[in-house]
Amino acid sequence: MENNLQKELDKNRFFVVKYGIAIVITIFMLIILSLVLLKIENESILKLVVKYFFH
Repeated sequence: MENNLQKELDKNRFFVVKYGIAIVITIFMLIILSLVLLKIENESILKLVVKYFFH
């Protein structure tokens, strides 16, 4: 019984490691998308940040 439980836990850890980069990229893209969609005075937050740091 304990051996089966350990195998299932190892499968779950392997899934996180195997698809970790895809998970990180997906979260990063969602953050960028939210910064594009959220606006302050009809200008996206991402655009304001870019203007602040590069202009």
